[in-house]
Amino acid sequence: MAENVKFPEKVDTPSHLQLERPRCEGGHEMSAITANCPVCDAVVDLQADVGESEVVRCGDCGSDLEVRSLEPPVLAEAPAEEEDWGE
Repeated sequence: MAENVKFPEKVDTPSHLQLERPRCEGGHEMSAITANCPVCDAVVDLQADVGESEVVRCGDCGSDLEVRSLEPPVLAEAPAEEEDWGE
């Protein structure tokens, strides 16, 4: 009997039940992924598409931070870039 059951392709959700992701001051959607800055302990929002080894900036202290892990989210101070003297 379950073979004849058809489900609607789209279900309209009443507006009072729809959730909107929180937005930051710039109007961008806030990320659900957060980690603490190892320098100042501020909460750093990470973009949903961030990858390991990417460098992000702490909004509070301005430190460059490397994403070391996503599960759980872990940040570390990014290594200083060495000068390239044309080599």
